[in-house]
Amino acid sequence: MPMLETAEIRWFFKNSAPALVRDWFTEGRDLSVEERIDNYLVFAGCESVGVKLRDIESGRESKFEVKAIRGAPEVLDLGGDVAGRTDSWVKWSYATSEFDHLPSVVNSETIWLPVQKRRVLRRFSLEQGSVLEAPVDDPATAGCNVDLVDLQTVDGAWWTLGFESFGPAMDLRSQLHAVAESWFDARPPPFPLRVTDSIAYASWVAALAQENQQRAAN
Repeated sequence: MPMLETAEIRWFFKNSAPALVRDWFTEGRDLSVEERIDNYLVFAGCESVGVKLRDIESGRESKFEVKAIRGAPEVLDLGGDVAGRTDSWVKWSYATSEFDHLPSVVNSETIWLPVQKRRVLRRFSLEQGSVLEAPVDDPATAGCNVDLVDLQTVDGAWWTLGFESFGPAMDLRSQLHAVAESWFDARPPPFPLRVTDSIAYASWVAALAQENQQRAAN
């Protein structure tokens, strides 16, 4: 069973990422961009579990992913108008080719939220005991991914900035903190990152679903 444990911190904002944010994130480098569409299963009022069909419409090998929270969020305050909620997750990922019944699930009355993503990724390794940037395809066993993602939904455009650490479970939060501290020390953000904007993907999907239900009721 393919399983991955992570610790994460993420912020969401309405509209597309401004050019100022892109320049700050890329530091003028020509970084590769991944484009895909993920379909999120909507669980009304649920923020602790996320289910998605990843890259389902690209023609590439798509995945069925289930993600569950492993503990209560903790607030990480990095000073300088940077604070957010960190949480721990466990994720199971399978190739959709392993499931003969997936088409019937997608076409059922279950509610799915399609999200078009344009993702720029940077990876940092901690295998040498310090925070060092590595190629995004580096096979590091301990480190942290940092991404900037433009999101397009039926409700409009959003963007998100996130940190996701990977490696030994007991070190995930400390690795996340180390990379986040190193990142913001070297790159003070040109915009505030507040706790009120810090949620996980599962919470963001649940909030969008609730807004849609309220609009439909009115």
